Amino acid sequence: MQHVMVLNDGEVEDVKEGQTRTKDKARCLIDMVRKKGAAASEKFISRIKERDPSLYHTLQLDSQPAQQPSVPQQESRPAGPVPWVIPSTAEFVTHTQQTEADSIYKIQDKASRQRLALIINNIEFEKAELKRNGAQQDQEQMKKLLEELGYSVELHNDQSAQEMESTLRHFSQREEHTKSDSTFVVLMSHGVRDGICGKLSQDEKTDILKTDKIFDIFNTKNCAGLRGKPKVIIIQACRGGKTGLQTSSIPLCLTSPNTGLQTSSIPLCLTSPKPTLYRFV
Repeated sequence: MQHVMVLNDGEVEDVKEGQTRTKDKARCLIDMVRKKGAAASEKFISRIKERDPSLYHTLQLDSQPAQQPSVPQQESRPAGPVPWVIPSTAEFVTHTQQTEADSIYKIQDKASRQRLALIINNIEFEKAELKRNGAQQDQEQMKKLLEELGYSVELHNDQSAQEMESTLRHFSQREEHTKSDSTFVVLMSHGVRDGICGKLSQDEKTDILKTDKIFDIFNTKNCAGLRGKPKVIIIQACRGGKTGLQTSSIPLCLTSPNTGLQTSSIPLCLTSPKPTLYRFV
């Protein structure tokens, strides 16, 4: 919308930073464009048609409703559980490759790549009252999602801060990364503003793995096998003691700490600084 002169820099920033959830960002964007009148709305609709023809027809934005969408019908799926990852339509993929080739990260062929992902999930703690009820279900669902994305998942449970650091360092040096196009690192535990609690943690100052240390382990200098490749680091942990509420897996924080983090790393925190993260079981 910015490049077609519908939104200015400030409005783009408001949409990106003013909302935390994807659906709220979409609602904000639609309301903002609608208030600018018919011409802006037409440009908005035209952009949707160019960017995602399938979505354009699904939203019935076609000025000729009787016309059948040109998007081929999805093949019927066999009976059984619905897959968590549904591929984009061939038309959308082709269109995107033709129009946005310069901004697309090229992934490696499935036959030759060796994708790895790491999950560290602390459930049981030395202090029994710190047990994270429901964390096992989080682990199972995350593992299933990563496997459907083509990653072999390395899984560890109930580690101290020192053990987590050792696990992360070992994982960062795995030879398979040289034959991979990306990685996911998922850490689930109790936490503080700038760190993650190990199983021996007694308070906000004991047995804490600093988040800066995590990012340092996977930077360009220390993790050559993933140099220039996307490294998605997901942290599911409280970041303080204030009450907060998070009911989905959409990150509230997509800003890296001031650690000189390379642009190929993408840190995702499931709470903003200070709030407590609630799990529904």
